[in-house]
Amino acid sequence: MNYKYLSFLFIGFFVLSSAFATTYPLTLTDNLGNELSLKAEPMRIISMIPSQTETVCALNACDKLIAVDDFSNYPTRVNELPKLGSAFSPNLEALVALEPDLV
Repeated sequence: MNYKYLSFLFIGFFVLSSAFATTYPLTLTDNLGNELSLKAEPMRIISMIPSQTETVCALNACDKLIAVDDFSNYPTRVNELPKLGSAFSPNLEALVALEPDLV
């Protein structure tokens, strides 16, 4: 299992959940010492697990989603977005082609 990938996934969730009260640039460090720096608020977001998709929408940021995982289906508006596989088996070529700010 790639723990660095999961670390950045959790950092992304944290950044998104606090995006409305955050000033940029923003640098975060995970438990493994990996740093993630964001110059501006993420505007193009890809969610790779259903719970994150629902959380993004609950934070009134559903309009920032540009793609989701194969299993996200709520709220129903995410069904119109491109599906990019799952967190453990993503379509990396399609993901990179969408040029997201945050995954």
